[in-house]
Amino acid sequence: RYQLVNAAAARLLGIDRDAVIGHTDDELFGSEASAARRARDQAVLATGETRRYWRTITVGDADRTLSVVKTPFRDRSGAIVGLIGTVRDETAVRRLEEETTRFFDLAPDMLCTAGANGRLERVNDAWTGVLGWTPEELRSRPLIDFVHPDDRARAGREIEQMFSGMIDG
Repeated sequence: RYQLVNAAAARLLGIDRDAVIGHTDDELFGSEASAARRARDQAVLATGETRRYWRTITVGDADRTLSVVKTPFRDRSGAIVGLIGTVRDETAVRRLEEETTRFFDLAPDMLCTAGANGRLERVNDAWTGVLGWTPEELRSRPLIDFVHPDDRARAGREIEQMFSGMIDG
């Protein structure tokens, strides 16, 4: 049963906040709609581990992408006595990620990301167009391999500084 619901969650669900308190998912959304929710809740209660999942719901004419985090709620002795659910509307963030991905993929400049292990993780089409290698071939090589031999010592120091957070690029 819901013990507390904030105004933002009630607004997102299109339900009067006071009408939620004391009710179960079945009572609010019907058995079929709440079955998957109940299974995820049971998994958190059984394992005591926080879980996150994504949902897409339709509000009016628009689809909304939600991030849902379920965390066990414990009493002072550490026993699980319930759940805390945190729901965030991630629609704008997802849209921005999609736009950023499009920009990255379509940029005429050679754009890449590299992991802390010094290897390329993601390359755009400009890399393959300029160098003639597949993305898999590019990702199999350390980033330093793409630096001119005369510049590798300096570039190596700069890469180490970047990964340690001393510089940002």
